[in-house]
Amino acid sequence: MGKKDNHDLLIFLEPFPAVSQAIALWLRDWAWDLYPRCNELIYDNYNFLAFGWSPTDKMGDVFCSIAVGTRGVMFGFTHGIDLDDPETLRRLLRSFSVDVFDTDGIGLLQLKLFEATTEDKLVQPTFIVAHPTDVSPLARASDADPAVTDRFELFITRREIANGFSELNDPEDQAARFQAQAQAKEAGDEEAMYYDADYVRALEYGLPPTAGEGIGIDRLVMLLTDSASIRDVILFPQLKRELTLVAEPGGFEVKGRASPLRKGDAQS
Repeated sequence: MGKKDNHDLLIFLEPFPAVSQAIALWLRDWAWDLYPRCNELIYDNYNFLAFGWSPTDKMGDVFCSIAVGTRGVMFGFTHGIDLDDPETLRRLLRSFSVDVFDTDGIGLLQLKLFEATTEDKLVQPTFIVAHPTDVSPLARASDADPAVTDRFELFITRREIANGFSELNDPEDQAARFQAQAQAKEAGDEEAMYYDADYVRALEYGLPPTAGEGIGIDRLVMLLTDSASIRDVILFPQLKRELTLVAEPGGFEVKGRASPLRKGDAQS
């Protein structure tokens, strides 16, 4: 059922008070704007009319629901999806145009689902914390939960503005993470890192407890200047050589100069 296909829902809502109907329909529009690529399922829930959103056609995958009763409307997010189950994550990601590899761990699958469903909705300044360890190969694992790291990202207007974390200073742990990254790259993951033997060797000499934050100056300037394209704010745009064939006595001469590389141009 799509956002505009609400005929059956309106019939089911008729027995309930008008104010409850209005609130439920307003929440429905809000939820549809958040999750336009999910399915809306209508069901009966203990004398409540309930309808929820699922990335599949199964009730067990409903993660956001609205329940309408005679005394009011309830709205919330449910734990209908086991985000620690890799097969569940792979099934959910089939609904989106996302490349999934056999080497993808739980953390990477969770990150891909986050990027497909949530990242482009982070308009207000939002800190995303406790990133999975397998997608943060340089960050130190949390003492409370080794499956996540001491890391955060700041999002504003749907863009990542800053990335900060505690540095991993254990050479054996770092070597193991680099090996996992190298295996993922061999399997086809272009964003995975190479094994950096020099960095591991440097860690063996020692690294004191270290933490840092990196801010994307270009994206920050985009935010401050309300620019839609990063090419409008970078100081030195990528250049290509512009070649001209000039007729000269006795033959031709090739002359060229640097010119801005436009979108769609190929580098020469």
